[in-house]
Amino acid sequence: MKILPGLNVTFSWKRALGVTNVKRSIARKTGIPTTRQGLERKIGNAIIGTIFKKIEMRRFGVLVFALLCAVQTLLAANKQAETFNMQKAYEAFQNQDYQTAVDCLNKELADDAKNGYAYMWMAIAYTTVDDYGSILTYSDKAIQYLPKKDKESRGVAFNLRSSAYSGLGQQDLALADISEAINLDPKDVDYLNSRAQIYFEQFQYELADADAKKITELEPGNPLGWLCLGRNADARKDYDKAIEHYNYAVKLDNSNAQSYSLRAYTYINQKRWSEATDDVVSAFSIDITDGGALDCVNTLADSASVVLCSKMKIQAKKDPNNSLWPFIIGATYEKRGNMTEALEFFNKSFDIEPSAGAAQRLSAAYSDADNLKMALDFADRAIQMDSTDTDGLYSKAMAYFKARRWEDADRALSIYLDAEPERADAYCYRGFTRDHLGKTNEAADDYDTAITLQPMVISYYFRGRHYWNLGDKDKAIADFKQAVEMDTVPDSASPSIMLLGYLGRTDEAEALIAEIGKDAESMVLYNAACYYAMFGDKQKAVDFLNQSVDKGFLRLTLLENDSDMDSIRSIDGYKKVVERLKSKQLKMEEENAEYTDQTVEVPMTKESGVFKVKCSINGLPLHFVFDTGAANVTISAVEAAFMYKNNYLSDKDFMGSSSFLTASGDIIEGSVVNLRNVNFGGLDMNNVKATVVKTQNAPILLGQSVLSRLGKVEIDYSSYTIRITRKVKTTR
Repeated sequence: MKILPGLNVTFSWKRALGVTNVKRSIARKTGIPTTRQGLERKIGNAIIGTIFKKIEMRRFGVLVFALLCAVQTLLAANKQAETFNMQKAYEAFQNQDYQTAVDCLNKELADDAKNGYAYMWMAIAYTTVDDYGSILTYSDKAIQYLPKKDKESRGVAFNLRSSAYSGLGQQDLALADISEAINLDPKDVDYLNSRAQIYFEQFQYELADADAKKITELEPGNPLGWLCLGRNADARKDYDKAIEHYNYAVKLDNSNAQSYSLRAYTYINQKRWSEATDDVVSAFSIDITDGGALDCVNTLADSASVVLCSKMKIQAKKDPNNSLWPFIIGATYEKRGNMTEALEFFNKSFDIEPSAGAAQRLSAAYSDADNLKMALDFADRAIQMDSTDTDGLYSKAMAYFKARRWEDADRALSIYLDAEPERADAYCYRGFTRDHLGKTNEAADDYDTAITLQPMVISYYFRGRHYWNLGDKDKAIADFKQAVEMDTVPDSASPSIMLLGYLGRTDEAEALIAEIGKDAESMVLYNAACYYAMFGDKQKAVDFLNQSVDKGFLRLTLLENDSDMDSIRSIDGYKKVVERLKSKQLKMEEENAEYTDQTVEVPMTKESGVFKVKCSINGLPLHFVFDTGAANVTISAVEAAFMYKNNYLSDKDFMGSSSFLTASGDIIEGSVVNLRNVNFGGLDMNNVKATVVKTQNAPILLGQSVLSRLGKVEIDYSSYTIRITRKVKTTR
């Protein structure tokens, strides 16, 4: 629902009335959504990240509960001027009819340009869309016109303006305003918490502690102050003290998810993986949307994925109708590069509750499993489920990109960029795509645009390779150096290994492989293989490829088309890796297959007391006689000779001789031939063994036992029909 000009965002009552400045700040910075689709997208991004940037969630920010700020009190008391428009605005807010509320506020301001309460409510409305300029404008007007004696409302206005300054990065002004709000209402724990947050971000931990202790004094039963103290202690690396504070917060209220997720983060800093996973699961059990717990999963996916997934699987069994448990498990496996397991759990999530967010993740996972058909299918489903969300278009573009379908990728990325013209990573991908299409000038433009919009390591890396391949080594080296300087914390998605190789810093590259390669995910190992294939030891390249496949790498298309691997394609070890991948993909396709019943009706005719069915044998049109009592397939010697003479049978099709029992009880010996294909009624049987019988009049005779190879056989003699019901394999 559109509530403000140019803003296609639904107003959130909870955020307007029950979320403090800090809560809004964290929701903005972490992107924790309120819709299922947004949540699934957030989970996928938070856990998996992208090659371009990690989604970093602020562990300390999600501290507060849904405390009602002073605004709710104002609504209940209805202290503002009781004009018709203001009353209608309040009613609309309470009924969650936000479009009407904003319309009424605009009418009120048109009638009374000095109504401070109307300005305050407009500022509140704009907090839901993080429009800091509008929040600043309206809260400033509210401060100007609100009555001096109404300290409560003025405190809200200063708090709102503080949030705007904070969002704009003007922390000194934000601090001054929240301090003024505290002066107006010294006992408001939300204001104290907001100021503690600002102090924390400025590394002024003692001042942050002072406000947190004040919260514990004002509300000793509220865990908020203790969580703030724990956060501050963790930042100082006083982990034991942090755990002590968190333990007390849990004792005060064991139903608060943030208490567990914050403690989990400290356990992670102590490398106490088991305790960390227990707390993450506890946090999710209380609130599966908890952003801090998602942040922890991102780390635990690297260090304790087996334990974490095992514990979450137990919770999924306890809560089988909650689609988010298998979704988080799937995202954890995807982070590790284990696409087989990822697809299993993403599909479970989608089966429980189909959604665009789940479809997008399935599209990405199928792309990484080298299954373009399914990747495109789920991207299209995502688009159909929510045509207003461009993420489905992005999923489709990336499916083509990963499949190396360059022309399709170029077209799909262009469509996406028409809808999202400021998406830097999409320009980077399109530049890479156009390099492969020989559109070097357009590729250069895309790289430049990506870097202008958002300088990223991968953009400099891709542009550096672009220059390198054009022979402009100086520009290439400059971009590689810039990328290395930016990539201060290399991770699994980082191109730093290759960057160091291009720069000739092989010792650093191999040290980095050793550092991030411990218990590495599949793509880290693949990148190491690329490095050795291009800059070093070919056997090591093969070794790392095998390790990558062991960890779940499935992208055969990437491997076979990656120019980085050109130097090892003739090596037997490389060929064996290709065969391993083909085998794994076939197995995976079989495991993901589903079967549906298909019934085919085949007409018969009755002639001289026998039933005949049209068929073709190795492409030769014939009729076979259907004999319910026959256990084998027989063909007349005359027909066999004709087929051999006309190349429907070859020497290779004759397999020797055998004896068989006829329907009349006679034992007959004859030559055995292999019928490569028998087709009737649109059904195929391949490699059917038949015995050539000299005394047989019918060209070919088939029994019911042979037809049962196709499925369940039913004979309807009244309608002269053979009905065959068979299982047909489909792929999810």
